[in-house]
Amino acid sequence: MRAKYEEDRWAKVSKDMFDILLFYYAKYRNLLKESEYLFITLSGKNAGRALTEDAVNAMLRRLQEKTQIEVTSHMLRHYFANERRKNRWSLELISQALVHRKISS
Repeated sequence: MRAKYEEDRWAKVSKDMFDILLFYYAKYRNLLKESEYLFITLSGKNAGRALTEDAVNAMLRRLQEKTQIEVTSHMLRHYFANERRKNRWSLELISQALVHRKISS
């Protein structure tokens, strides 16, 4: 997976998440095989292009409208970091996972 600053990163996923990714890939195979990205715009004039931050935030806003649960990409990032801290990851590893240039971030 390519992360911020165009660095390649590896991500571990659960069996359930892997099954979801397999379903996603099977359903959108034709678009995905033409793209170097995993998460892409699925329709419209930008179909096949990388999913933008704005598109992710728009999806999260629609989810919030339907569920009345507030969630933002920034909140998900904090949740990820906090869960790692609860699982006793070192600050250095958390910083690396979040692709921070400095551990102080």
